[in-house]
Amino acid sequence: MALLFTPTESQKLKSIQTFEPVVSIPLGMRQQQWSPWLRTLAEADQLRPGTARAMVFSPDGTQLASATDRGEVKVWDVETGRCRLTAKAGEGKRCPWFCFLPHRALLATAAGIATCRGTAGQLIRFWDTLHGGGDTERALDLGAAFSAAAFLPDGLKLAAADEENISVWAVDSGSLLHRTRHRRDAPHALACASTGVEIVSAHRSGVCLWRMGPDGLTRGGLVRDRAKSLVAFRPRNGQRLAVARPASLQMGHIRLAGDPPQAFALTYDFLDAIVALPSRGGRLAVASRDGLDVWDVAKGMSTEKRIRTFKGLDQNFVSLALSPDGSRVASASESGLKIWDVSRSGGVGPDARNDLVAPRDHQDEVCAIEVSADGSKMVSASADAVLVWDPVSGEKRPCAGAGGARYVVLSHGGELLALCPASGDAVQIWDVADVPVGEPQRLSSIPHKALATPSFSRDGTRIAIMTDSCAPRVFVWRRCEPAEPFVYELALDIGTPEPRGRLGPGCVAFAAEEHCLAASLGGTITIWDLLQSDSWGSLRPEPGTGTEAPVTALRISPCQRWVAASFGGASIMVWDTKSTSPADKYLTTLQMDQNRVDLVAFVEADSSQFRFMTNTGLVLFRFDEAKGEWQRSREGYGINLDGGWITVGECDTNVLQLPPDYRPRRATVVPRTSQNGLQVGAVVLGTYSGRIVALSFAGGY
Repeated sequence: MALLFTPTESQKLKSIQTFEPVVSIPLGMRQQQWSPWLRTLAEADQLRPGTARAMVFSPDGTQLASATDRGEVKVWDVETGRCRLTAKAGEGKRCPWFCFLPHRALLATAAGIATCRGTAGQLIRFWDTLHGGGDTERALDLGAAFSAAAFLPDGLKLAAADEENISVWAVDSGSLLHRTRHRRDAPHALACASTGVEIVSAHRSGVCLWRMGPDGLTRGGLVRDRAKSLVAFRPRNGQRLAVARPASLQMGHIRLAGDPPQAFALTYDFLDAIVALPSRGGRLAVASRDGLDVWDVAKGMSTEKRIRTFKGLDQNFVSLALSPDGSRVASASESGLKIWDVSRSGGVGPDARNDLVAPRDHQDEVCAIEVSADGSKMVSASADAVLVWDPVSGEKRPCAGAGGARYVVLSHGGELLALCPASGDAVQIWDVADVPVGEPQRLSSIPHKALATPSFSRDGTRIAIMTDSCAPRVFVWRRCEPAEPFVYELALDIGTPEPRGRLGPGCVAFAAEEHCLAASLGGTITIWDLLQSDSWGSLRPEPGTGTEAPVTALRISPCQRWVAASFGGASIMVWDTKSTSPADKYLTTLQMDQNRVDLVAFVEADSSQFRFMTNTGLVLFRFDEAKGEWQRSREGYGINLDGGWITVGECDTNVLQLPPDYRPRRATVVPRTSQNGLQVGAVVLGTYSGRIVALSFAGGY
């Protein structure tokens, strides 16, 4: 287990000649270098809809505060990844400002209040981050809504700016010490030098420098700039200032003796980038779509001073923070809130590289992973590419010219692939029987814009496609010989009693017998006999069973008696289609232990037990007559998507925790037939960064 995630270029792995792991990763899917991604503080699902938009490290770098759109500020322990405190800073709105106090274990947050004068004000609350005991009795009322604020280095004073003034307040007593009119538009950022004397304010019209003396604040100069900027001093040297603009980053020395600052001499272009300004160690972090760069800016900024570059590990950054000593970077993106180790490089010794470029199978987020029923083929899809894999060797072949796809499905034996392009009104059929030796070959197109993942019949002679052109329908196409193209056979109308805006995704599935087909759009399931072109009837969720979510996966048992549907990935509902009474068709609702579980196959069933293959493993439901309820257990290996663990056994025991860069956005399983019947042979992970990884379990496929 210890060697499972060891990179291929690791000296430790090279020194070991042979080993037989319980779990293995195909060589073609292994990472080459150690990842700098230390841990995930919050998964993307936990962040939405309150994705972290701003972050700040504590002065000692052991804690990280992040704000959400729900008006909360969460304080995380950087080493353990646990949330130590949740500060309710606002009433359902994003906290406008928060900051750790220098030299104190306190977090300050701002929230709007109504003052005695009836105008909107700002109240600063203080929170104990060591003991997590909520806010203290101390509060600071600034009396007017401020647009930017910063603590002075001693932690005893707070500088705050509003539409008219820049003020300095005593934190403990709450008294006003200084107030000066800035005579410009309201600042959007403030920074204080380590001397405690110099203050810089960033306005849309430029950057102003101020000096604090016994008589208040005096202006020291102005740099005119029409772009919105972020500003920061390098704490060890109060004469060095950094300014980040939307399209550039600049650094330079300043003069505070009444003269304007020197012109910024060093400029680096970071279009559409997010910048974390200099830390105590004189470092700078910049995130863009290409990756994450860390710079040493102690003496300037040039290519020789770029100390780390991480690419291919994450994308779509929305926020960034750098620890005071420059050893850790925190990032918020669509994949979660993460901590990065800046000291990690592409190796050790004299030949070590500063660039760590992780191979990325998909440049965009993986939107679908499908495995053929016999486990011989696998396909992954994103908005940029469709890849066909051999899950044993990890070799892959692209569907050249296909572009990206929204939905993909393989035939039972893995010979055919149907994909629905991200843009386009046709379903493409590909021959993938020779992969990985040969390349996928495009056979034909079917002129339908699919509303859901298509479905092949077991023998691959039919394909069903759901569309919503004019009215929701399922079109069935058929071919008689493998060399022939698919031709139109019939169309089936779908009943949709729900309002159009609540339909959600659709589902369509063949039974083991190719003439039986089920489809759902919203919550209603319709079953047809294609030989008679007639419907067997409709199945609907039982009221009050917690299945208000739309159907996300649909399967029919091999005997065609039982129909199972996954609702929103959290529960599975089962019907008995042979029941003569419509009221008795509904059998039970089986609750899952995770929120991202979908049906892959209906393995076996009778009136007292059901065995399902899901995207997280093999699940058995057995009715306990003594307790009068259904009992759930797992069989063999599986995955806990919410916790990032490989599990085993009926108690779902965690046996292997996935490293941060192996945490999946999508996942599915590769079935394996053994003496004990159908088992899980491998778990396939579609990671947030776009990589595809298969964890194969002992025993092969």
